[in-house]
Amino acid sequence: DDYGSSSYASENQIVNADCRVLDIPLNVNYTIIDKGKTTFSFGTGISSYIMLKEDYRFDVEGYNGPEDIHLTNENQHWLSVLNLHANYQRQLSPRIGISLQPFMKIPLEDIGYAKVRLQSLGMAVSASWNFSL
Repeated sequence: DDYGSSSYASENQIVNADCRVLDIPLNVNYTIIDKGKTTFSFGTGISSYIMLKEDYRFDVEGYNGPEDIHLTNENQHWLSVLNLHANYQRQLSPRIGISLQPFMKIPLEDIGYAKVRLQSLGMAVSASWNFSL
C-alpha cells in the first residue's frame, strides 16, 4: 500500500492531493552475477495501481474558494506503470543475508482523478534469516 501526497501549481491553479494507492507488481529478474555470497540482478515489470482513496483540493484563481473532491475506489490503472530495478544481495552468514534494491516506477498513463504523472524512485532494503529445520 503506497501513500502519496503532492502539490501541483500552475499560473492560476493549485492542487493539493492525498492518495492511498495499492501497487500490484508483476516483475521478472535476470541474474547477472552469482558468485559465492554475492548476487546481482536486474529486473523489469509492470504494476497496476488501485486508487483506494483520493482527496484533492483545487484552488483556482478567480473562483470563490477551493473545491474539494473525495473519491473512494474510483480509479484503477491496470498494467499502467513500468517497473525497473536492480538488486544486490549479500549472504553475511549461512543464515543471514541483506539486499539493496534501487527502483524506478514510470507511469504509462496519467494516474488518478487529477491525471498526474506519478513517477517514483526509491531504495528497498531488506534482511533475510534462513530458518532451516
